[in-house]
Amino acid sequence: MFCTHCGKKIANAAVICVHCGVPTGEISNPSSSAPKSRIVYILIAFFFGGLGVHNLYAGYSGRAVTQMFITLFAALFIAWETEMVAAILMLVLLAWILLDIVSVAKDAKGVRFS
Repeated sequence: MFCTHCGKKIANAAVICVHCGVPTGEISNPSSSAPKSRIVYILIAFFFGGLGVHNLYAGYSGRAVTQMFITLFAALFIAWETEMVAAILMLVLLAWILLDIVSVAKDAKGVRFS
């Protein structure tokens, strides 16, 4: 392979030219992966939505932690015998999970689900 800037021979795996320092444009991105599955996202939301696992799968860690805390607080309110507060929290969480299922089409990196 030859440098497009200076024309000197460089290694095929070179990221920059060792002679002039210009990038070769052959940068590989090992972090890019196949898009995540929408079906898997929906199934995880259906079975483990209260724990926010579906949002962890999609890379939305902030949402996931918030959903985990809502579930934790609902469980604490049940233990404290204030079921009405727990029921309201669980209804809010259920609405949020259903909204996630119908509206989230991309992961946290902006890659559309397959």
